Amino acid sequence: MGGQVFDISIIPLPCFYVQPDGSNPLDEPTQRGNTIVYTCIILHLNTVKVYPMAVHAPQATTQIDTLIVANHAEAINGLLYLSGAGWTDMHRHIQGGLAPVSHFGIGMVIRVPWQETNHKHSYIVEVRTRAADAVIVHAEGDICVGRPPQLPPGSIQHTVVAITVDLTFPHAGSYQVIATMDDKDAPAWTFRVHDTHE
Repeated sequence: MGGQVFDISIIPLPCFYVQPDGSNPLDEPTQRGNTIVYTCIILHLNTVKVYPMAVHAPQATTQIDTLIVANHAEAINGLLYLSGAGWTDMHRHIQGGLAPVSHFGIGMVIRVPWQETNHKHSYIVEVRTRAADAVIVHAEGDICVGRPPQLPPGSIQHTVVAITVDLTFPHAGSYQVIATMDDKDAPAWTFRVHDTHE
């Protein structure tokens, strides 16, 4: 059986030798003829071996830790550069009845556990209408994170992805950025597009 072994002292309740006459063993010594009989309190100290049980935690998987929108996003040398990130409302100016092209970025931070390094993992990112009745952006790609020689065993690593989007939204309203990693959903980012007519 694996695991550490601990020595634990267990002290049970004291055991008493009962007096033949039924008296309390904690009473004063009793006189029997020319002999004084003292009641003995016997304390048993036992040592046992305790083996911890193995607890199997769910296996960690590659997943998206962060999904965010920004005015601009770039991934350079393993770092995610965001400009004007975290907004939930986009305002666009409509001129002559024509909607302009909107530019923004999507940034992701992906967590890769030790046992899933050196394997290809696939992600999909989509921009949809809030009602999910139309997909207006679809992007997909792969990541593969290795193990540097100095990496301690069991370490978790992170990698980043930046996606640049230039599109004309079909109408004002609510939209969502939806991302999946190896077919597992990540939390969505919801934002709203507002029109200003000139």
